[in-house]
Amino acid sequence: MTPRLGVGVAAWREDRVLLVRRAKPPFLYRWTLPGGSVRFGERLVDAAARETAEETGLAIRLRGEPRIHEVILPEGADAAATHFVLAVFAAVALAGEARPGDDVDAVRWTASDELEALRLTPGLGDLLAWSARQCGL
Repeated sequence: MTPRLGVGVAAWREDRVLLVRRAKPPFLYRWTLPGGSVRFGERLVDAAARETAEETGLAIRLRGEPRIHEVILPEGADAAATHFVLAVFAAVALAGEARPGDDVDAVRWTASDELEALRLTPGLGDLLAWSARQCGL
């Protein structure tokens, strides 16, 4: 097996970040960033914009360089053994209504004080703090 390359996007609108709830393993029904796999020959910035649009219907404006985030999961009840290398981007969401699409079952704009009540994917809190700083929040 080899690691899978993916992207994630922390898209902000004012003081709220856009989260999606996963509709498939791993991390079924946990809240996370819009994102997914990078296609062969696709630039990371293009994959970030495409995945955000597919999962939320929104266009974004990226801010700064991505941060690398790794997720390594042993084989278990939730999924087969997996190793993801993610380029996570901070972004500003452009105008429009967010709607669930592709492989998510819900989307929500979330304030920092609401995060503790949600089931989040591992490491998401640190990524959100970093992305907020990148967007000047």
